[in-house]
Amino acid sequence: SKLVKLRRFEKFTLKQSMRKIKLSRYHLLSDQYSLLKHKVLEHWIFWFFSSIVVPLVQANFYVTEAEHEKQDIFYYRKPMWENIISKFATFLRDQGYQELNVASVKKIIWNRSFGFSKVRLCPKGKGVRMLANLKASAKLPVNPPLQSKGLRKVGVGRNVKCYNYKSVNEVLKDLHLVLKHIVVNEPESLGSSVFDYNDAYKRLLPFLSLLQSGFSVKPGVFIIVPDVEKAFDSVDQDKLLSVLDDLNLEEEYFLSKVVQVVCTKKSLRIPQNWTLVSKENAPDSANARSCLPTGSLHGILVKQQEQASRFFSRLQRGFRAYNCDMNKKKFGMNFQINTIPDLRSDRLYVVEDGTSFLRWSGLFINCSTLEIQADYTRYLNFPLSSTLTVGWLNKPGRDLKVKLCGYLRPKCHPIFYDSNINSAAVVRLNIYQAFLLCAMKFHCCISDLSSICRFSTKFYADALGKSLRYMKKLIKRRMFSFKTGLDCRPILELGKGEIEWLGLTAYIRVLKRKQSRYKELLRVLDSKLMALGKQESTLSVLQEATDDKRSSILWKIKY
Repeated sequence: SKLVKLRRFEKFTLKQSMRKIKLSRYHLLSDQYSLLKHKVLEHWIFWFFSSIVVPLVQANFYVTEAEHEKQDIFYYRKPMWENIISKFATFLRDQGYQELNVASVKKIIWNRSFGFSKVRLCPKGKGVRMLANLKASAKLPVNPPLQSKGLRKVGVGRNVKCYNYKSVNEVLKDLHLVLKHIVVNEPESLGSSVFDYNDAYKRLLPFLSLLQSGFSVKPGVFIIVPDVEKAFDSVDQDKLLSVLDDLNLEEEYFLSKVVQVVCTKKSLRIPQNWTLVSKENAPDSANARSCLPTGSLHGILVKQQEQASRFFSRLQRGFRAYNCDMNKKKFGMNFQINTIPDLRSDRLYVVEDGTSFLRWSGLFINCSTLEIQADYTRYLNFPLSSTLTVGWLNKPGRDLKVKLCGYLRPKCHPIFYDSNINSAAVVRLNIYQAFLLCAMKFHCCISDLSSICRFSTKFYADALGKSLRYMKKLIKRRMFSFKTGLDCRPILELGKGEIEWLGLTAYIRVLKRKQSRYKELLRVLDSKLMALGKQESTLSVLQEATDDKRSSILWKIKY
């Protein structure tokens, strides 16, 4: 059962397959040749799983992950999966797609430098989602076999002569670098578009500064969060490409490959990167910045309700020239429109203390104050363990310490801790909630690892202590090194020992709910918390930040 319960990226070891097999019970394996027979038994078990169990699973089931279940793996019986594929193929034909013969395929790909992308179907809440692998190279047989109708898995034998094509990403890499170069040097060409937390932070900071400086009392701000329906399928691609006509493109761009050698005490690391440089300054290259697209999700903040209402009405009508429509079920806003009194949205979330938030790209935006928190709603509909992968190979203890730091890393962005944006209580609340989630993931990992190894209380305390030091160091480094490109700088207002106090409090509260397993560890954590003192200067703010009502969303997570 352990084999079929594996999550994505997890591995099933021979040690796990032989767990709880007591060789002393078998007289045949307990004589003077026991070591040799033990080796033979290991080889037999390996053969049994690799040659019988796994092929049986592959022959009878289609094994895949699901979009709504994170890292869990699902097994679909082959007839059921073929039925799903057949229905999806019919849906594609109804949407205007058509199957191509071999001659048509060759005519298309021979006129370009890349071939095609392999596609797979990923189950989601309702139906399936088509995913294309743009990183993989492609092969097309010179004399392909006759095609059967419907979607099918394409396989190429070893002895079949093929045309080889580079991956789409590899071919478009140079063009992508040119576009990133334009984004860096002409940010105004993108309007108000943002690609990651850094861009969102740079846009939000001057807006809030303007509000605070122009009014004695912060005025109401009206927020709309729309979502483009089927953005990557329906939006007119020619219209998108026409955006390039308005850019100041040069005739030629020069690319240089940079290799940076970093010598450390224990290892030698050689990271590589492609960099775009101007013709005049070709020798003086600089690292290119990376951008992460946020997809089809958008947001707008305005100061007048009438303006927000007009913008909402315009979005509802869609943009026919671009074949672009909004998903009416995914609108989010912090105000009511008289013409649509019963507008409901799954983007609006209210915590137990009555505070309303709008969900936007992994962030919680306070509807009243525009303070920023992390969005944890994506963990509510399934067990937290389904979002994790646990490594049993090599040194699981060392891997656990690395994972704990990795869980905290995304929550160390300045957007959560800048006092220009968030109040003192919210800054500390963001730290506290990050440690709450980390503590829950810590428990899930320990529960999974307990089947093959057990750790001492000292190890647990060291792992949690390392996570405290890591977050404190990373928050300070990111806050002090972040360049906004504006007059205002990030402000970090935290007292000495506050991060440790919040982290220890979070770990204690989470682990107390599973205290039968962590009695010794809880005593150690309590003593460390007592050693920090009561933090008298900010005690009221810390108590407000650690109020369970403000973190009610996290206490609903199953761990």
